[in-house]
Amino acid sequence: MPLGADVAARVLPGTDATPSGPSRATTLSLGEGVHVLGLRWTGPEPAAAELRLRTPDGAWGEWAPLDDATPVERSSGDPLAHASTDVTDASGEPVTDDLAVTRATTGDVVVGPAEVEVRLVGEASDASVEVWTTQATADDAAAVAALPVTSNELVIGTRADWGADESAPRVSRPIDLVHDFPKMGVTVHHTAGVNDYASTDVPSIIRGIFYYHGQTLQWDDIGYAALVDKYGRVWEGRAGGVEENIQLAHAFGMNRDWTGVSVLGNHETAIVWATELTALSELTAWELATHGVTPGTTVDYENPYFGWTRTLDVVHGHRDVDDTLCPGWQLYALMDTLRARVAADHAEDPVAVQRHGGADRYAVAAGIARRAYLEGARTAYLASGNHIADALGVGPIAAQTGAAVMLTRTATVPIDTMASLDALGVREVVLVGGEEAIAPSVVGQLTTAGYTVQRVHGSDRYETAAMLATQNGRPGGTVYLAAGTELADALSAAAAAAEQDAVVVLTQPGRLPSVTATALTTLQPSRVVVLGGELSVSEPVRAQVASLLPGAQVDRVGGGDRFETSALVAMDAFDSASAAVVANAYGSADAVVATQLAARHGSPVLLVKKDCRPGSVNAAYTALGITLSRLAGGTGVLSWSAGYRVC
Repeated sequence: MPLGADVAARVLPGTDATPSGPSRATTLSLGEGVHVLGLRWTGPEPAAAELRLRTPDGAWGEWAPLDDATPVERSSGDPLAHASTDVTDASGEPVTDDLAVTRATTGDVVVGPAEVEVRLVGEASDASVEVWTTQATADDAAAVAALPVTSNELVIGTRADWGADESAPRVSRPIDLVHDFPKMGVTVHHTAGVNDYASTDVPSIIRGIFYYHGQTLQWDDIGYAALVDKYGRVWEGRAGGVEENIQLAHAFGMNRDWTGVSVLGNHETAIVWATELTALSELTAWELATHGVTPGTTVDYENPYFGWTRTLDVVHGHRDVDDTLCPGWQLYALMDTLRARVAADHAEDPVAVQRHGGADRYAVAAGIARRAYLEGARTAYLASGNHIADALGVGPIAAQTGAAVMLTRTATVPIDTMASLDALGVREVVLVGGEEAIAPSVVGQLTTAGYTVQRVHGSDRYETAAMLATQNGRPGGTVYLAAGTELADALSAAAAAAEQDAVVVLTQPGRLPSVTATALTTLQPSRVVVLGGELSVSEPVRAQVASLLPGAQVDRVGGGDRFETSALVAMDAFDSASAAVVANAYGSADAVVATQLAARHGSPVLLVKKDCRPGSVNAAYTALGITLSRLAGGTGVLSWSAGYRVC
């Protein structure tokens, strides 16, 4: 049938995505770039929704079905949000007439210049084609090159790696879509569309899917938890944390309970590459391990949307739960092979790795802050990138108050920091440290940019930490006491303190500073955790604290080195954790800002060597059930192997 002429072009400012549609024809001439397109109409399920491409010799290829049709309604992907009786019109009244429901196909991918013809067969009105076009960039190529492809370890590219626009409009906050119970298993999908994409096209393909799912289908975001390309790379999908039970939008009636992962391409027409199957198996095995699911088992599941109850393999295809061709017959034919490989990969206790890096410590901090506060932050603490000791007590305070933590140079605020302040919607900036650490010129720069600026500083690191603790600490809680001369122990304590709603104060190894003693007296904690061995904090200092606080429990948590201490602190503070933020034990700047990311996911910060994690740290992985390493810092600070190799 002819398509409608009233296509509304919707442009997202500041992105590389351009939505467009034909005015009166079913034929589109697509230019350079990656295009995610689909049909949108008002009416019932069509008899056919199809696409074909003109071949290089000028002839039209075969018609291929466009991917599944779904009702369109602004939602976060709730499994019951699109029940036909729940759809409403502009006035908010329920729409029960199937002819009045707006629907769309879920999007197909076309790469590069192409002539495309689409057709919709069936009763429909206001039919249109929607196309989101993105362009591959130099950053895309760099991101692809930076992600290693291995046959043994799972590396997951972050949303920043594929260029997610976190400022795109949402109805639901990502943090509100995280459930506190595990997934039951994995539903396998394909994205459909073309298969002859280059590796450097992948980030722009995912961006196109992001815009199509989020804006055209009004799902706020990508419907899948993760995506796999044919070259063997794995990419994070919907915002909220790859290890979390995020509310997805991939299979009606299953989005709360089942993880949805998708391969890029159309496996109705293309074979499954060996690298693709390997990555899919590793990802699926890791998903099962993270959610405590045993491979090879089944679940009797009641689907509330369709009203059926079926016995499902914990790893199954989309067509097992809906009337669809997905994930394509060539992938579906390999499901038994996939399940066998998943069981083998699962037996290896898989640990996935992500990196939150940047060109320097300032870029790392700015990126981590944006990842930690997807919903934005009203306040940000800025610490000096050259005077990190001043900021040792900031992490837990910022986490408790919902404030971001970033770094500044002494005289100027770096471009990356300014960009993140703007992106997060920050209004108030708190400088941590005196004017020697952060000059008045920084205050001027921030004030000129419209921020309210405050400063917290004492005469030294001990007084600064005490001020932060007493201004924000909760009387009667827990206080972590770390040596101000041995920064590593304080870095480990920050995430533990955030988890325990506690604060961190500092001491000299052989003497308790008066400002710290006063802070302890003011806070009257029920427990004090003394960090490190007696070389870090002497026994006389511990005894002085016990004498000062006779009603408090005073415990020492320390190991033979900074690695073991970080592990023991984590095991003391956390009952379990599915992820850890990993920082170089000798790179304090990244560890300071890592606390905010750890706090978002209820994770510890663990200290490692550049190339591996010591056995003592691995013991914490085992004890807590950690299956994801988030590396804080670039490759100059941490190798990828620091996330998975034990030494």
